[in-house]
Formats: sequence, C-alpha cells, structure tokens
Amino acid sequence: MLSERELRRVLRRLPLITLEGPFHRFADFWFVHQRLVSGEAPDLLRGLGARMFGGRFTPPGKFETLYVAVTPETARIEAESIFTGSGIVRSLDKPYVHFTINGLVEGILDLSDVAIQKSLGTTREELSSPWRTLQARGHEAPTQMLGRIVHGIRRIQALLYQSSKNAPQGRCLAIFPERLVTSSWLQIIDDSGRLANERLP
Repeated sequence: MLSERELRRVLRRLPLITLEGPFHRFADFWFVHQRLVSGEAPDLLRGLGARMFGGRFTPPGKFETLYVAVTPETARIEAESIFTGSGIVRSLDKPYVHFTINGLVEGILDLSDVAIQKSLGTTREELSSPWRTLQARGHEAPTQMLGRIVHGIRRIQALLYQSSKNAPQGRCLAIFPERLVTSSWLQIIDDSGRLANERLP
C-alpha cells in the first residue's frame, strides 16, 4: 500500500463507478429481534457495529461503515465465517436474518480492478488479508488505513472489493452512510412495513 500522503493524492483522481442493487446483508437474529420488540429501529443501514468493533476498512471507533454483498450467497458466507491468520473458520453459533436492500450507489472505488490496485500500490492478497490479528495487537491494518483516508477525502461513497471468504467470484461493498450524496440511496425491502423507514440518506 502507498503511504498516507501518496494515497490522498492518488485517491482524488481515480475513476469511480456506480452500482445498482439489490444488495444483501445477513444480520444477527437476536439483535434485530430485540430492537423490534423494544420498539427501536434496527438501524440495519447505519453500520454501527463496524464503527464500534472495527471492520476490514474501518478502524474501531472511527466512522460508520455498512458492509453488504452483491449476492445473497456471498452475504451468507461472509456472515458465517471468520477470516483468521490460519485461514477461514466457519462460525455457525448464532442464527442470522437475510435482508435485501434496494438502491443505487454512486462514487464507488472498485478495488477488485487490477489497475486500481496498482495505482494504490496494493494487491488482491493485501486487500484480502486478515485484519483482525493486526487490530487485536493495537495496529491499524493497511485496509483500515485505506478506509480511513477514503472516508476523510469525502469524494468516494463506497468501496467494492473481492470477498476474502467467497473468492474469487464474491464481491462486497463497504458503504460510508455519511458520504451518500447526489442520486445514491438505499432502502430495506420489507413488505410487512415494519422496516419501511429504513432508508438512506
């Protein structure tokens, strides 16, 4: 990965793409159930968990990041697996709920594009490498540094990247809710009406 200074310079001129949903997210069943029973909004589109605990492109305690997948299969595999230094470990200790999200996201940096990777001085291997180990040691992973810089620049609304757990075909999006502008929007598909207000921006 390039240095922070070089990343800020390069990220201001790289081409961006647009993607149209549906997108997919698997959320913890008990979290969703508890929020609905208590009358609270589940806030499934905010990315609060990533802000609290960190994510591939999210240093802990910094900003909200909504992680979704392009297909339901990838979303399920991402939710049920943990990518550690020793490999991918299945984690089937809790139930999940599948949410489908309609929408359109502009201003996406496609990190699965080899030309983009080269411009950033990174590789598919670095972008897919385990980040939890570094975070547990008190270090910022290269992908977390990238996400922090991207979020600070404000030009980019989301990152498209290859799933580390459903490679090579799986694709995921790290969406920055605070950065959704122009024609970008997201809304939970819910015929029951209980989640009808779950929409961004």
